[in-house]
Amino acid sequence: MEFKDLLYARKSIRNFTGEPITKAQVDAILEAATRAPNACNFQSWFFYVVADKAMIEKFSPDVYSLDWIKKASVIIVVCADPGRLEERFGQRVGNNFVTQDTAAATTNMLLAAADMGLGGCWIGHFNDDKCRSLLNIPSRLRPVALVPIGHPAEQPPQRPRNPVEKVSLVIGDLR
Repeated sequence: MEFKDLLYARKSIRNFTGEPITKAQVDAILEAATRAPNACNFQSWFFYVVADKAMIEKFSPDVYSLDWIKKASVIIVVCADPGRLEERFGQRVGNNFVTQDTAAATTNMLLAAADMGLGGCWIGHFNDDKCRSLLNIPSRLRPVALVPIGHPAEQPPQRPRNPVEKVSLVIGDLR
């Protein structure tokens, strides 16, 4: 798929068939995540791939309030690992970097999933303490996003975006 087509094909999918995805597909999604740009190449991320159906069932309502997440084939929990970046740059800058690093990795995951005909959704609002407890995530890691992925049960329409002219300002001359 051409990159521009991929950008338009990717949508937030919140309805899955429940059909499993393969290890090769998960590996490709994780590989795409690790190819994301990141501060100082510290790769300040860690990914929990939840493929166990009984464990996926436990995500709703405790970790995430809506039950559509239960139909995902996998849920990838994206965690920030701020240690080295905070040591080098201090807490504020290190925290900014890990936020950017994990956001870039999450974007790559969703694009890779869409490229394979899979769907996913970026969930940023969830109970990170309950997620940490459920998966026994060590204190050095901070869960920052849930990414449920699976085979789409529907193809929602493309949602409108603001025109580039409304969300940008060019300073200087472009030719």
